[in-house]
Amino acid sequence: MLPVELPEIDDYSPQALDPDELIGREMLAEYEHPAFGTVRSVGLPLHLGDFTPEYHRGPALGADTDAILGDLGYDDARIAELEALLKARGDG
Repeated sequence: MLPVELPEIDDYSPQALDPDELIGREMLAEYEHPAFGTVRSVGLPLHLGDFTPEYHRGPALGADTDAILGDLGYDDARIAELEALLKARGDG
């Protein structure tokens, strides 16, 4: 196992989550969301060389289902069959 150094957190106060404080630490994650507008959150607390994380919203519920099923080996016909079964049950 490789040795790892973790940062010590000695400030559990609300000021630790202050946007100005997070900007100063380059830890403010910000992205646009179609329903919520600008979303701001605590970003990656690590700095890894020249790596700069990119923040974006996750897919809407079910938006990537076909792609995931395809990656799992389901063909388009089987995916359509599964979707029809869900609709017949009232789940789709």
